[in-house]
Amino acid sequence: MLKKVLGASLLSTLLIGCGGSGSSSSEDTGSGGGNTGSHDIQISGVVTYESPMAGVQVCADLNKNLRCDDGEPTATTTTDGSYQLNWTSGSQDPDYYLLAYWPKTSDLIPLTTISQNSDEIAIGALKQHQGAINPLTTLTLDALRVAIQQGYNSTQQQQLLTDLNLLHADIYQLPANEVYQKVFEAEHYLALMKLHIRLIVETLLVAGEMHAKAPAQVVQQLHQELLARMQAENLSVLELFGQHAEEISARVEQVLFELGYGNANESEGEGSTPPFNASVLNAADWEVVKASLFRTEPREFYLKLDTLTRAHAELVYGEDSIAIVQGQLFDDANWDLVVTQCWNNERQQWVHQDDIELLLTNQTDNSIDADFVGSGVPLRYRFSKIDTSSEQWNTLIEDSYEHFRLYELDWPEVVYRYEMQLPEPVLCRELDYNTEPAAPLLADSVQQLNTQDVAEMFFPQEFAEGKVTADNEAQRFTINVSRHYEWQLVTAPDNSQLIRLSTYGEIYPNAETTYYFAEDGQMFEVELITPETFEQIKAHSLYLALPEELALSLEQHLRAVFN
Repeated sequence: MLKKVLGASLLSTLLIGCGGSGSSSSEDTGSGGGNTGSHDIQISGVVTYESPMAGVQVCADLNKNLRCDDGEPTATTTTDGSYQLNWTSGSQDPDYYLLAYWPKTSDLIPLTTISQNSDEIAIGALKQHQGAINPLTTLTLDALRVAIQQGYNSTQQQQLLTDLNLLHADIYQLPANEVYQKVFEAEHYLALMKLHIRLIVETLLVAGEMHAKAPAQVVQQLHQELLARMQAENLSVLELFGQHAEEISARVEQVLFELGYGNANESEGEGSTPPFNASVLNAADWEVVKASLFRTEPREFYLKLDTLTRAHAELVYGEDSIAIVQGQLFDDANWDLVVTQCWNNERQQWVHQDDIELLLTNQTDNSIDADFVGSGVPLRYRFSKIDTSSEQWNTLIEDSYEHFRLYELDWPEVVYRYEMQLPEPVLCRELDYNTEPAAPLLADSVQQLNTQDVAEMFFPQEFAEGKVTADNEAQRFTINVSRHYEWQLVTAPDNSQLIRLSTYGEIYPNAETTYYFAEDGQMFEVELITPETFEQIKAHSLYLALPEELALSLEQHLRAVFN
C-alpha cells in the first residue's frame, strides 16, 4: 500500500493546532539588567526566507516557548520584509526570541521551519541577531536549544554562539558582525542554504545529536566541495544527495572522525576506523529487517519519527497504524485507505503491488533494493545499526523524543535505522480514479491546450466571471489578482503527457504541484512520485524497522501514553 511506503501523507492531511498565535497568556519575565520601572523596547529588522518576506507576522517570544502567545508584541512585515516591534518592559534589557510565521501553501517540505503546526512555516532568531530573522538565524537558534537540552551552562552557550558566528561567516564569506543580517546577499545564497541544511540533516543521520557545533563544522568542511560538484554536474541539492547519497554519507563520517568526534577508544592508534561507520548487517540482522519490512503479505512493522518538530510519529504494525500528532493519537481507521496502482514499464500496464510478488535485489552489506509498489522501479533501503546502550541512542531517542517516553520500553540490544532512495519517477493513480474526474478536457488532446483552456478547465466559475488573466506565451494565469498558476506538459513514465499545474509567486514560498492526465475526454488527478519526494521525506524523518513483538508492545505503550 502506497500509504505505508510514504507514510508522510497521513500526517500532512491532519489539521494540527499549535504554533502561530495562541490563547495562553505570557508576560515579560524581567530578566536582564535594570529591572526597575518601565522601559520602552524597540526592535526592528528584516525577515528573509528564500527572499524578503512581505506581509508575514512577527512577534517577540518573551517566554521563549517558540509560540506567539496572546499579549506578546507583534508586527507585520512591509513589502521589503522589514518590521518593527514596540513594547514596554519591566527590564531595561529583556531576553526573548524573535519569531516570524506565515501559512504553508504547499505539501513540499519547507526550507526550514520551527513550527509544530503543519499548516504554517515559522523561522526564528535570537536577541543577539539584532532583528534579523532568516534560515541562518533559525539554525543558530535550533543549535542553541540543542545545547541547552544537553546541559550547556551560560558560558558554554555563549562560546557556542561565538563559534557558530565564525563558522557561518566562513561558510557564507561575509564579515562575522554582518553574516546574520546579510546572509541573503551571499553568493549562491539559496543553493548554499539548502546545502547547509541538508548537510546538517546528513550529520544527524550519520551520528545522531552530539556537540551542537558539529553539524556546522561539517558544513564548513564540505560545502565548497559539494557546491563545486553541483555546478560541475549541473545538479540541484536534492539531485546531488539523491545520486550520491552513500558517498556523501561516507564523507560526513570521515569529516566527523577527523574533527575528533566519537568514542576515544575507537579513535586511538593507527588504523582506527571512523566511530560512526555503521557496522555491516549479518545474516541475523537481515532476518530481522526482512521480517519487519519485506514480508510476502502486505504487513510491515516500523516507527517513523518527525525529526523537524519532534512532535509527530507514525507506527505501522502489520496492516494497522497509529499516528501521534501534537499529543493526540489517531488510528488509521480515521483515514480512508486509498488503494493505489502504479505504472510498470516492463509489463507496460498498471499494477497493484499486491498482485505481484515482492522482488528483492542487489543486497549488499547494508542496503537492498525492493520493487516500489509494483512499478518495477527499485526503491533502495539503506540500513544502519544502532546500539541501544550507546550515547548516540540515548541522545537520539530518549532525549529528543522525551514526551513519547520511549525510554520506558525494553529495547533490543540493536535497532535498525533506515532511509530510502528512489532512482527515477513512478506514476501512480487511485484504483477507482475514473469515478471522480477533475475537469473536462477542453480539446481533442492535451497537446492542443492553451493557457486559457487550462484555466477554464480547472477554475470554470472564476473563468466564467471574468476573474482570470492568462498569459499564453508564459503559460501562466492569475485568478483574482493574487492567485498565480503556471502549467506545462511533462512526459510520464508511461510516455503519456501530463499536465503539471503549480502555484508560484511571493505568497507561495514553496510551489504546490498537481499532475493530471487525460482519458475519454476527462482530466484525472495522478501522483508522480519523484526521487525528490524521498529526499524531502528523508530530510525530516527517522525510520526504525521493528520486530513484530516490539511493534505491538510499542503500540500498547503509545496508547497508554497518549490516551
